[in-house]
This record gives sequence, C-alpha cells and structure tokens, in this order.
Amino acid sequence: MTVMTFENLAYPFFLSIDPSCRSKGYGGRAIETLKAQYPGKKQVVDFEMLDETADNSRQREKRRNFYLRNGYKETGFFLSYLGVEYEVFCMDDDFEPEVFKAMMKTIRVEGFKPKYFWRSDRE
Repeated sequence: MTVMTFENLAYPFFLSIDPSCRSKGYGGRAIETLKAQYPGKKQVVDFEMLDETADNSRQREKRRNFYLRNGYKETGFFLSYLGVEYEVFCMDDDFEPEVFKAMMKTIRVEGFKPKYFWRSDRE
C-alpha cells in the first residue's frame, strides 16, 4: 500500500494484495492499519468506475465491493484522467471535494490533468 497524506486526508492511491492471498482478510487488515496509522485523517480512495464493457469489469466490481465492506461510502464524486473514469469513496460522511482536488494538484505525473464530476452531472 502506498498512501499520500494531504491536509486532513489519507489517500491510499495504491493497494495490492497478492492474488494467492486474496479473500483471506489481508486487504481488510491493510485498511485497519491505514486507519490506525492516520487516526485524524479522512480516508479517501478512488478506483475505476463500474463498466460492464471493460475487460476488467469483474475486477472493478470486486474492488468497489471491497471498499464498501471495509467502511468506505459513496460520495457521488468522480474524476477522469488518462482516459479512465474513477469513483471516489470516503469513510467520513463529510467528504470535502475541494480538499481532494487540492491534493490531486500536488501529483506531478505527465499527462495527469483530472476532470471532476458529480454523479448528478451524468444522470
């Protein structure tokens, strides 16, 4: 797991469990460790949006369900970058999109220029 902190956020932008160790509680323990390491921070994560036509549609569904099972909640907020759309979840009810956007501005990767939208923008 790789975690970025910014103001009041803890953002695990990379979490991977070896396939042979999945469904054995390691992912949940990783999330518990994250919460323990950053107790005063809001836990925010993003992941590829559900898309039945995507090659990895089943993986996307499993990932989304994993975060729901581990205490994350839908924010209704999304972003798109490098041709992929992502959903944003937060453990807290008071997700702050402006703080999240400010954090994303600190990421210096060529071609990384996220566009943000709310679910209501797409309905």
